[in-house]
Amino acid sequence: MAQAVSPVRVQQQQQQQRESFPEREGEEGPESRRAAPPAPPPAVSIGRACNRKLIRNALQNVCLAGEPNRPVREEVLQKFDGELKRFDAFVIVFNGSLGRHDFRALYAYDGQQLIRVLARFNCPATLENGMADRFFRYDTATREFRELPGVERLSAVTDAVSLKASVLRRKGAGGRGG
Repeated sequence: MAQAVSPVRVQQQQQQQRESFPEREGEEGPESRRAAPPAPPPAVSIGRACNRKLIRNALQNVCLAGEPNRPVREEVLQKFDGELKRFDAFVIVFNGSLGRHDFRALYAYDGQQLIRVLARFNCPATLENGMADRFFRYDTATREFRELPGVERLSAVTDAVSLKASVLRRKGAGGRGG
């Protein structure tokens, strides 16, 4: 006597077969419905929506402050407000790593990497993790940069960095870019 099989049981068996046997070419199965593998991650992912206003204030009030810096400040801010309007996320590079926060270069995040867009002194064309030795966050209330202790990578909270001396000595760090 033949035993009746419930439709639910049949569906379960079919599902198990589809999962245990690879599909033949041209057949649709769970494997063919999966999304394409993810794209490789960008070299630097800072994940910041926009720090444009903050960086402009830092350049104006700290990095390029004072009468002696007026011509450079005006030139940098003019480019920042004009040519660089298409960028929303920036990182300032300091000239040196001790105390003072003088402007060396400005990098903009283009969605894949941080590219040099303005420079007063020689700097690499792109800024990558491992190139910086100290990381800073700009505090708008006190108008000063605060070091981020324990930070070792560029991230959404990084507004400025000082570069390792070895990076500045590398071949290819030349050029004023921007």
